[in-house]
Amino acid sequence: MTTIPEEKDQLDFPTLVLHAGITVFGLAAWLTGEWAGDYKTLTYAGFELHRFLGMGLSIFIALRLLYGVWGPDQVRWSNLIPLDLKAWLASMREDLQSLLKRELPDRPRFWGIKGAVQLFGLLVFSWMALTGSLLFTYLHPGRKAHGVLHVLKELHEIGETLIPIFLALHLTGVLLDALWGRKKWRRVVFLEK
Repeated sequence: MTTIPEEKDQLDFPTLVLHAGITVFGLAAWLTGEWAGDYKTLTYAGFELHRFLGMGLSIFIALRLLYGVWGPDQVRWSNLIPLDLKAWLASMREDLQSLLKRELPDRPRFWGIKGAVQLFGLLVFSWMALTGSLLFTYLHPGRKAHGVLHVLKELHEIGETLIPIFLALHLTGVLLDALWGRKKWRRVVFLEK
């Protein structure tokens, strides 16, 4: 099993800020999603709030996508996207076997189950940012969504199911890390080095 010393696995400050922005705006937009349905009426304050929060998420996602190109090695897309799919799947199988033995796998950031969960989360929030940005641009309050806009709205609403799945997986991983005495969560929550 490949391991990275914990001091080399630490996230830099911009990555922590991007994570915080995606967390705050992503969760707030998700929690106000039900209010967005009032776009069909003339009083659409819930829609505007959801729209504002969603655009905040879109900005942080765009910055994270760019940072994955120009940021430090440990957060680059070349480390996140599995080029050797067979080895990546084998690392996930090894992780599952370790967890069944009540051992916490120690892997590089984007490998194994941790990497799959992180990639899933970035894909879900990127999907929500993309579809939400298109709705922000083309959906006008006081009018119903028809045709392509209706399909886009339905595709955007897939996130109502995917976000809780991601949160359950991600928070389970954080809890397991904490139970095994790792302090990675403290660095993310308190923006510690």
